[in-house]
Amino acid sequence: MPAAQWPRLEASLSVPRLTPYLADASNNRALALDLYRWNLEISTAFLEILGPTEVAVRNAIDTQLRAWNATRPKVGGSFHSEEWITDSASQLSVLGNTRKKAYDQAVRSRDLRPEDHPRKDDPINHDDILAQLSFGTWPRLLPSSQPGSRKKQLLWNHALVHAFPYAAGASVNRVLDTPAEQLVYQRLQRLVVLRNRASHMEQLLEMNVHARANDAYQLLGYISPTMSSWVKSFSRVSEVNSRRPVPWRRPR
Repeated sequence: MPAAQWPRLEASLSVPRLTPYLADASNNRALALDLYRWNLEISTAFLEILGPTEVAVRNAIDTQLRAWNATRPKVGGSFHSEEWITDSASQLSVLGNTRKKAYDQAVRSRDLRPEDHPRKDDPINHDDILAQLSFGTWPRLLPSSQPGSRKKQLLWNHALVHAFPYAAGASVNRVLDTPAEQLVYQRLQRLVVLRNRASHMEQLLEMNVHARANDAYQLLGYISPTMSSWVKSFSRVSEVNSRRPVPWRRPR
């Protein structure tokens, strides 16, 4: 790389953003830029598998919360509906104002639809709001996010456990038993952090690529082994990881 190009690239990408790559490349600027490009590729490869993972988790949890919410009694003798976001049982107060924020965002999204949109002025429905709930919403529902929370434990015991029907069979570690809920929470929380970093193209140089990809495949496997196999079949993570640039070393 011509030396004159570096100041221009550095000005555009910023010194703080390039610093980790330079450190990993022992201040070799050409290698640092190769690492930066690789980081873009591995981030994209991860987002390709995290997209369907997020959708599968959201739909699995939504299915169970719909069924469970409709069994919860209201004061006066009636029952809540399946609309767990807008007609929530008391245990779902653990989400705080997340549900209202999602509804407000759904309204804003509807208002931005073009005039020729087929649902331009339609009422906001459950799916509109559900789509506005972030990936980070789901680990917040699990007991491991707040040990001792009776509401979250009830949600897991009576609803969310059924969203991950294959987790119990994977809950035995070689050294100790890990409860299924903790396995789900740990993998889900790590993937939320990864998704946020990858979507903002932050550096992933120190990440255990194999372990994080396995988190996605295993989490999907807790929901549907078929879904896990399908996502793994098109994943580019291992292939991109194998092309990570490394410093040239003189042969001995």
